[in-house]
Amino acid sequence: MAALGVNPPDLSLVRVDWQQEGQPFSPATVDVAYIAVTLADDTYAKIRNQTQSGSPVTTTTQYTRVWNVQWVLYGPNAVDRARLIHSATFLDYFNDLLNLQQLFPVSDPATPTRVPEKINGQWYNRSDFSIHMNENVIETIQDGAVQSVEVLVNDSSGQVADFTVK
Repeated sequence: MAALGVNPPDLSLVRVDWQQEGQPFSPATVDVAYIAVTLADDTYAKIRNQTQSGSPVTTTTQYTRVWNVQWVLYGPNAVDRARLIHSATFLDYFNDLLNLQQLFPVSDPATPTRVPEKINGQWYNRSDFSIHMNENVIETIQDGAVQSVEVLVNDSSGQVADFTVK
């Protein structure tokens, strides 16, 4: 979260990992946000630009990885908080922070949707929305290349030539 410039005032309220042990769900009166980030199978992500240069040969591959970011918010303020997060995706400040990480939100994300959910016999206020983000990826691999080759040329009378190609 710090990489995106998001520093919540109380980090004890942030779960940064999947829990190894089960935990009870938060009460319906507490605002909670879950964020799921998954790779999207997108045609744009399949286009690769590859260049080779130097000696030894360096291969550089550039492509776009497409992410789907889904927010699921619960609690009495879920609808308003989803609206605020959704609105933030249009702010220059938010986009500038993401661009520093080579992440570029795809414009026109879907509007948040209110979807109340019954959990353990109790109704929870819930609001969901998702956006796609493109990530610029550059991978560089230095290939093991042949530096020189010795060539021996023979005919029926014996060795005719011996030279090295560099």
